[in-house]
Amino acid sequence: MRLIYFLLLLFSAGFHVLYKGDLSFILLMFVLVMPFFMLIILCITAVSVRVNAYFEQTSVPRGMAAVLKINVKNNSVFPIARCYVEIAYKSNILFDSASKKKFSLSAAVGARANETFSINISPSHCGSVDVRITKIRLRDTLGLFSIPVKVTPENRIIALPIIFPIQAEIRNNASSTLESSTFSPFKPGDDPSEIFSLREYREGDNNNRIHWKLSSRSETFIVKELSLPVGSNILLIMDFCGCGNADSIDRILDSAFSVSNFLIEYGITHTIAYACSDYTVQRYEITNTDKFISAVSEIIFNLKNAAVDISFSSAEKTEEEFTVKSRFSRVITFSDRTDIVHTEELEATCGDAHLTIICTGSLDAAENDELYKTEIIYADAEKLSSNELLII
Repeated sequence: MRLIYFLLLLFSAGFHVLYKGDLSFILLMFVLVMPFFMLIILCITAVSVRVNAYFEQTSVPRGMAAVLKINVKNNSVFPIARCYVEIAYKSNILFDSASKKKFSLSAAVGARANETFSINISPSHCGSVDVRITKIRLRDTLGLFSIPVKVTPENRIIALPIIFPIQAEIRNNASSTLESSTFSPFKPGDDPSEIFSLREYREGDNNNRIHWKLSSRSETFIVKELSLPVGSNILLIMDFCGCGNADSIDRILDSAFSVSNFLIEYGITHTIAYACSDYTVQRYEITNTDKFISAVSEIIFNLKNAAVDISFSSAEKTEEEFTVKSRFSRVITFSDRTDIVHTEELEATCGDAHLTIICTGSLDAAENDELYKTEIIYADAEKLSSNELLII
């Protein structure tokens, strides 16, 4: 378009030189004035344009497309010949933090129109991805001028692990001997601080459990069923020490959260923990689906702080050995590696708790398995899903 304009300018100038008259003068003046007229229109339009970017979903499983919507609203009476938008996205992912990509789109927007355009962004690894519009420019029809438009704030998408349906055998899923503020939604118990349900009196019920106030309004006695406290006696450890790439991190996350989801489906309270790079242990007690979803999002969002050069056992020592003091009876560790030193450290950390190590880095049993006293399962989340390998 610029070439056409300059050719038209040369033609008008030559026409005016060859042919003296009003027509040639008017044609020359029109060609000279037209760019300034288009610049004024472009400035007026730029003031009335609003560009906004947002995700339809704030989180998606890794590998799946997150749709970024770019909305261009033109409130002026003039159409936009070309709206150029440049988008950059940066991954906040372990081993992939330097990954940056750019996208751009160019489209026309009519007068007093509201157009929405879509770009698919597919994070390949678990973690958060920051997406922002780096440049917005409006151009005139001939492409002679461009004016920048205010850039919108940054957007963020969370790439979640893939949750597989786990096959496992449940032998002992709760402990009523632990002090806890969490109560079973499925079974009654003997804790007087919480009422599980109300029912009619049955022969043999303790008179101390009769709800006298409600019974006075009814023809029969109403009995209180007390709640069963459920301790978080199952610990899931995500040990990222030794992971050499983002794929190994993904395998651990997929496996750990798949097992956690399985436990929640059966109403089993548990704790998820992992070591941070500052030698602290981050832990989350999972009591229901809402707590599970919240923990997944928070862990993935803060994943860049996880330790890949510090073992869980080393970090756990700075936390005053909470694994033993919390009286976990069952510990399942997800790791990308297994060796004698690593296994012995975990055994010392877990104390008397029953320990199982799920090695996601190798799906085949090691030749020196007889050297390990601890139960080791060589499986990722997909293999755990297809085989009943885990006993809880």
